[in-house]
Amino acid sequence: MDPLVATIIGIIGPYLAKGADEFAKSAGKAAFEGTKKLADRLSRWWKGDPVADATVSNFAAEPELNAEMLATRLAHAIKKDPSFADELRVLVDELGPNVDVIQKMEIARGVTGGKIGELVSGRVRVQQEMKDAQNVVGVEINRMGGGR
Repeated sequence: MDPLVATIIGIIGPYLAKGADEFAKSAGKAAFEGTKKLADRLSRWWKGDPVADATVSNFAAEPELNAEMLATRLAHAIKKDPSFADELRVLVDELGPNVDVIQKMEIARGVTGGKIGELVSGRVRVQQEMKDAQNVVGVEINRMGGGR
C-alpha cells in the first residue's frame, strides 16, 4: 500500500469509526483539529466518488473492511491527481508523527506497547486490553520533545 494512503487511513480510520465527537474526546485538541481538517478535505473528494462515499457512510459497521476499500479508492484517486496527493501530504505533515498502538490479548507477559527512542513532536496513543497481564508497559520513550 502506498505509504501516504496507509498514513491517511491510519489517521482518519478512528475518526470515521468513532465519529467526530467520540474521537475528539480521546484524541486531544491538536490531533482532533488536524484530523478534522484532513477529514474535511477528504470529504470533498469522497462526495464525488459514490463508492468511497458509501464506504465512509458504513465505515463504523466494519472498520477494517471499509478501511481497505477506502484505501483502494484513495490510492486510485491520488495516482490520477498528483496535486490532490500533494495537498493531502501537506495536511498529514501538519499533524506531525502519530503513533497508535492497539493491543488486545487474553494473556500478556512481558509486553511493551511501543518503544520509541526519540519523539520530537506528534502524538502517541496506546490502548491495551488484557485479561491476565504481567510485566506490561504501555509506551517507553527515551526522549520526547524538541529541546535538548
